[in-house]
Amino acid sequence: MSPEIAIILLTLIVLVFCYGVVNPRFAGSNFNKISLQDLLASIVVFSVVGSVYYGSGKTFSLFITEVNWFWFTLVVYAAIELPCFLWYRRQYGISFP
Repeated sequence: MSPEIAIILLTLIVLVFCYGVVNPRFAGSNFNKISLQDLLASIVVFSVVGSVYYGSGKTFSLFITEVNWFWFTLVVYAAIELPCFLWYRRQYGISFP
């Protein structure tokens, strides 16, 4: 499995678990609790990916350019997290503070 696919799968698993199990049980429609749990989910993803690739010099293919692990993970996390949040917001009727 390529490193890019591994990072995408890790991010997908963490966010599906977060939005499918953790947020409905512990946050409901409270925007502040959802934000805190998103922060914790991102810390988990960046810690796992960073522990593997920090200092390795490994580059990742991102569209037409090569980036390091941090930028690849950030773009992938944002690309997966945004649709999850929008679905959750619509599903639970969340309004922004």
